[in-house]
Amino acid sequence: MAESRDAAASTRPDPSTLDGQRDHWAATFARRSDFLGAEPSEPAVRALERFHAAGAAELLELGPGQGRDTLFFAAAGLRVTALDYAGAGLVSIRDKATEAGLPPDRIRTHEGDVRRAL
Repeated sequence: MAESRDAAASTRPDPSTLDGQRDHWAATFARRSDFLGAEPSEPAVRALERFHAAGAAELLELGPGQGRDTLFFAAAGLRVTALDYAGAGLVSIRDKATEAGLPPDRIRTHEGDVRRAL
C-alpha cells in the first residue's frame, strides 16, 4: 500500500509548476482579450440544450478562461458561477458581462484553485 502512495506522490506535478500556469494565463489573457474566440464552444452549445431540457437554472463553471461560454450560458438565462485561478480571466468576464448588459446577478466570479478546498 505504501508503494502505491509513493508512486502517486511521485506523479503529482510540482506546485511551483502549477503556480506558473497562473502567470502564463494572466499574460496570455492580457495579450488577447478573446484568446479562445468570442463565440461559444461547440460543447457549450450542446450542453445548453441539455441544461434547458433538465430545467437547470444555475451552473458552476470550472476554468472559464475569458468567459466565452460563461457569457453564452448567462445570456441564455442561466445563473453562472465562474471559478478560475487566473484572476485576469475573471476580470475579463466581469467586463464583458457589463458590456453585454447582462443583469449583475447572472454571473458571479470567484478566484480559487481546485487544488484547495472550496
